[in-house]
Amino acid sequence: MSDANAQDPYAGNILTQGMGPIRSRLETAQALTELPKRLNSMDGIPPHIALHYLMSVRDFHFPSVEECRLHQTIDLMVRQNYRYLDPTAAATWSTVSGDRVAAHNRAPAYGAAVVGHSGTGKTEAILRCLRSYPRQVIEHDNFPRMVASHRQVVCLSINVPPSGRTVDLATDLMREWDRVTGDNRFASELTKERRDGMKMLDSWRQVATSHFLGVLHLDEVQNLFKLATLKKRRTKSGIPTEAPELSIVEDQFLKWILILMNTWHVPLLLSGTPDGIGALTRRLSTTERIVTSGYHVFQHFESAKDSNYRKNFLEQLGKYQSQECRVLLQVYRRWRACSWASIQRSVSRSSSSNCFSE
Repeated sequence: MSDANAQDPYAGNILTQGMGPIRSRLETAQALTELPKRLNSMDGIPPHIALHYLMSVRDFHFPSVEECRLHQTIDLMVRQNYRYLDPTAAATWSTVSGDRVAAHNRAPAYGAAVVGHSGTGKTEAILRCLRSYPRQVIEHDNFPRMVASHRQVVCLSINVPPSGRTVDLATDLMREWDRVTGDNRFASELTKERRDGMKMLDSWRQVATSHFLGVLHLDEVQNLFKLATLKKRRTKSGIPTEAPELSIVEDQFLKWILILMNTWHVPLLLSGTPDGIGALTRRLSTTERIVTSGYHVFQHFESAKDSNYRKNFLEQLGKYQSQECRVLLQVYRRWRACSWASIQRSVSRSSSSNCFSE
């Protein structure tokens, strides 16, 4: 093996050629970071214009260590799964077409879960990881065992619909597929009055596997579950239980996602709130497959004294202050010398000054 090929464990695999290089942890952090343009000073800029510069701070994104780990998990799932799906092998196309599942195909199931309360940034982190690839859809002018060109879809992401029903989920998968690829592959199925959710999911799966989908991301997985009725939740005393158990809306869907990973070799990334992920992983057999590649917990900053908050996030965000009175930076410099109570008093005094006036 040449030195050049040694740097790429997947050299020669057409499915990984358009995914860009394998990034180090530092390169990953740089790729996920977004620092909007900032001005050193707002001198001479009227307030109504300055407000537009201020709003660009909403694009500010400084990845956490957990987000960088998540990127590595996703990258490993996609590339490793592609290692087993060699388009030059006849067995791969037999599996893709559904004729038979090759007995010698040793591809394991790839799945990962991301859990966190609302507002912890888990969805934003996942989408940024997926967008870090050069292209979501890779166009191959030449593809093994095909006469014409072929289209490869690296990733697809949707929210589980609030209803949790398979027919609604399948509809969203088909619509998103058509939007991403620019085709109307599922136009006829989406216009049918009567729809069978499981048949639609299987139809979507056939298309997704034939285009070598790298990873499917399902967000808001808590929508797959519902609370038991109040009548069922009542105890003998007539008082509802404090922690009602969630039940899946359609049990067939859970079986489908397991088959998707085990049989059809589509890596799955699930994300949601602790109650949703908890309900999904109640069964040991399900847990073993869903978290085989990783389990990532996203949390709010524990407090204003959180080292990750003040040393990383706050320090970077503080650079976007263009007014003379830089409150956050003043607080940061005095952090070790002052108690949190005294810092709050300092912020209160600074905010009451005239440094934000027009």
